[in-house]
Amino acid sequence: MTLSTVHKTNPILLTALVLTVPLLFFACAPSKMTDEPDKRVFSMKSVRDSCTIDGRLDEAVWKEADRLGAFRVDADPAKIPMAQTHVSLAYDSTRLFVAFVCEEPMMKQLKADSASGNTGAWDKDYCEICLFSRPETPYYSPFMQRLDYMNAREETRTMRHFLVSPTNNRHEGNVYKVGSHTPYIVDDAWDCNWQSSVGMQGDRYVIEIAIPWDSIGGHPKPGHTFMLNFIRNRQSSGNEISCFNWYSDENIRVRPFSSAGFIQEYPTIFASTSFMDDHAVITRFVETKDPWAVDRPVEEYERVLTGRPVPLRAAHFYLGLRSFLIPDRILNLYDKGTWAAEEQNLLTETGRAGMNGPFLPGFMNTVGVSGLDSLYRSYGMKFSLHPYINSNEAKKAGATIITPGGTAAFFDPVHMSMKEKMLKNWLSKYGKEPWLFDIRGQDEPFNQIASILQPGTIDRVKKELRDEFGVELDVPAGIPDVPYQNQQVHKVSLGVPDQKTALSRIAVFRWLNRAFAGVARGEYAIVRTYAPGKLYQAYNRNSVADLDFLDQSMVYDYTDYYSADPYPSFCMLVYGGARTRYHVGFTSKFVTDMAAGKPTQMIVQGCEMIQRLSTVENVREWASQAAKAGVTMIDWWGTPRLNYPDVYREMLRLSRLWKELPALDIPSSSDIAVLFSDDSRAAAGDEALHGHYTLHVILGEKLGAWFTYVSENHVRKGLHTLNGKKLIIAPQLGYVSRSFAENLIGHVEQGATLVVLDPDALTWDIMSGPLTDQRMKLLGIPDCSKREAAEMLPGSEARTRFKIDAPLPCRPLRIVGDTMNARVLDVPGDAKILFTYSDGSPAAYTRPLGKGEVIVFGAMPFQDSECAIASTPWEKFFATLIDEQNIKRDLPIWKFMFPKTGGEVETIDLLVKIPPE
Repeated sequence: MTLSTVHKTNPILLTALVLTVPLLFFACAPSKMTDEPDKRVFSMKSVRDSCTIDGRLDEAVWKEADRLGAFRVDADPAKIPMAQTHVSLAYDSTRLFVAFVCEEPMMKQLKADSASGNTGAWDKDYCEICLFSRPETPYYSPFMQRLDYMNAREETRTMRHFLVSPTNNRHEGNVYKVGSHTPYIVDDAWDCNWQSSVGMQGDRYVIEIAIPWDSIGGHPKPGHTFMLNFIRNRQSSGNEISCFNWYSDENIRVRPFSSAGFIQEYPTIFASTSFMDDHAVITRFVETKDPWAVDRPVEEYERVLTGRPVPLRAAHFYLGLRSFLIPDRILNLYDKGTWAAEEQNLLTETGRAGMNGPFLPGFMNTVGVSGLDSLYRSYGMKFSLHPYINSNEAKKAGATIITPGGTAAFFDPVHMSMKEKMLKNWLSKYGKEPWLFDIRGQDEPFNQIASILQPGTIDRVKKELRDEFGVELDVPAGIPDVPYQNQQVHKVSLGVPDQKTALSRIAVFRWLNRAFAGVARGEYAIVRTYAPGKLYQAYNRNSVADLDFLDQSMVYDYTDYYSADPYPSFCMLVYGGARTRYHVGFTSKFVTDMAAGKPTQMIVQGCEMIQRLSTVENVREWASQAAKAGVTMIDWWGTPRLNYPDVYREMLRLSRLWKELPALDIPSSSDIAVLFSDDSRAAAGDEALHGHYTLHVILGEKLGAWFTYVSENHVRKGLHTLNGKKLIIAPQLGYVSRSFAENLIGHVEQGATLVVLDPDALTWDIMSGPLTDQRMKLLGIPDCSKREAAEMLPGSEARTRFKIDAPLPCRPLRIVGDTMNARVLDVPGDAKILFTYSDGSPAAYTRPLGKGEVIVFGAMPFQDSECAIASTPWEKFFATLIDEQNIKRDLPIWKFMFPKTGGEVETIDLLVKIPPE
């Protein structure tokens, strides 16, 4: 018997009919469903014969299917539900099949109510499947600056949920968003032609579901993102919610455990599902340990302090007490008077911590100049000017460079002129006030990168790229009046770029950086004229998950300090835990090195974001990572005073310690250079910088050696140098200038050891063409053909020199359908083979060059960041090279941590009682 599609009804008659059918699945099942808590990985088979949706589960596919069991109450691994649940899955070319098998202690009552039609009490019980599908997972998307697929239109991402009660009362919904930092919206009016049926026997019932692929984003292909969440809600019968996925970590905040509970950018506790040719692998989400925690057996504090003052030390809350991060359930507890008093208490507490105050001009409109004077006199509190021009007003005034959303881009000449006028007017009045700390230019400028693709601007950009670089803009025009996250996906963003794409990207980012430098130049001149002695920050770099493509050397002459905003929640979402653990430290070190002696600021996550909460230990770790990298100023993104008071008090304490922190014993120079090239990175569209990040962790956090990121553009400008570098490491160096290639060769010839992790190094100079001669001189080989490799095995030379017996792992490309992560090496005659691929062919060799040495690898091994948190022979390899050069390791600076106590700030009790969630 087949039950036809039943839609948004309560088919009591059909359910009752199912009660009379023998359920063969149940008959062969054990009387008590087993719980396998240790099982994490499950299989979902592709079937040729479709299942009959009748609640019986008597087809062979169900008898052979894996059972996804061990549901836990509130997703807590320690809380076993009163009634167990198993889920099985299968699929064919057109539909996804799901079966919930549910123990129910109240089955006798359920059967009686179903027979009598008195089922209202059971409507609150349901099984839910929620799924997230992302049909395309581009690796390279630089023209969209971390294109946000989590917020994008349905052609790019799909999230649905399907709920069925024990009596087959059911509904489906489209789960979507309308912008960043907003809750998910569950639209239960969305319609889908799906099937469900319920069968009952003994002490359990089964819910069988079939969902058309066409309604949930299409049949997933290998490499596509597909995620599942299974929930059972027993409200009327047991008042418990049990989940297939687990967590017991204080970082995660998911309430309730259903689609309606997902907030901000992404549902956190989903099981990842990877599709192969004939099956899929489901991996239960389990998190029982803080993914951001760093095991530090030894911590240093006093030993690393020098006693030298740092005049510009500052701390600040980037957001005020009221922000989009505070839920309405708390805001609604306040009236106008109590809220004003609560904000005053916040100012008192931050003043006690020595922190700077809220942004101007907004805060000035609230307290007036006299209020700023009073806070400055009382606490020494200073303030930042964050000038703002309404881009729509600029558009009305004639701006022509338009963002995808339809507003004026900040680098439009009209917008620039309006902002400069505003700066002159404001600074002519207040630019010399003692309470003015700094003037901030533009926040996350590359978020507007898609403006170059908009009508009018794209024609200008194309012409200028042809005229100057002789290249084409290798992407289609953008869609007007559509947010950047909803712009079309460029085909060139879905794979490794060819040379045409690489050169196009280099030219575009050179063009953009010049445009942005023009904005900074004008604003900087105004600040110097009207606010002498005050700091000007040109741009805050978008580093929430990765790092934008701003060339810091380009704005060096027009900024007094640099800023970035690394948020582990976003990084976790986009790249996973390995890239996240040292995200703040890596960004701090990279941006500070690129600052070339100028101060830096980090805006650090101090709140709940994407369902993840910064804990007390997290903010201590992140502040410490920033400090030991040489960061001068710290901003906290979020003010958790009302909803997470422990975290708030820790941020106050750390802010006081930060404000009083003397200079740390950071080496003034280093013997190790990790090379960085803006052109090479732009060519690859490398947003995450996995290679540079992994080297930061291995060289610094693990081996404790001091190193410096040395930038090609900084060397050209005289801000960086390779002089004195004994060990030079190149994770990415395909597209560089001819002069830099010659510079590098010269330093190796003078005695440096160069490790080339990029087998495509020295391929092309956008201004002069191929670098064939320089490549042959440095590497000794021409361009190489592609191959794949999972590891590199040590040969006798490597075993002797590096004391390595185990293979060096090579991480795969993060590109759908592309496994060619390595190169075939035609080893030059003057070289010695160090490592081989598993088939015995050469994977790495060493060759002399003048007084120095070049070690060439056939694969850039760090295509993701897994080697950063795993223990691998790469650590021993780099440790040997460091020791050979007599470079110090295990420096105390890498063990620096703020102490767990000290600097406590007296706080004031909240004026209202915040009820628990």
